Amino acid sequence: MVSSDYTRDLIRKGQLRNQKVQAMQQAIDEGLSGGTPKPFNSQAFKVRMEEHIKHAEPQSR
Repeated sequence: MVSSDYTRDLIRKGQLRNQKVQAMQQAIDEGLSGGTPKPFNSQAFKVRMEEHIKHAEPQSR
């Protein structure tokens, strides 16, 4: 690998990292502007997920 290839690779990786940081910041901003949080009932969530799993189609392998 020549130095110009290495430099391009570093720039590309930096750009990808910046895109990921921007996406994360956008998700954080959306969450913060989403209004008043609702209480989370972990037991009800667990029941819903167990029901979802029972009715889900088996994955083919």
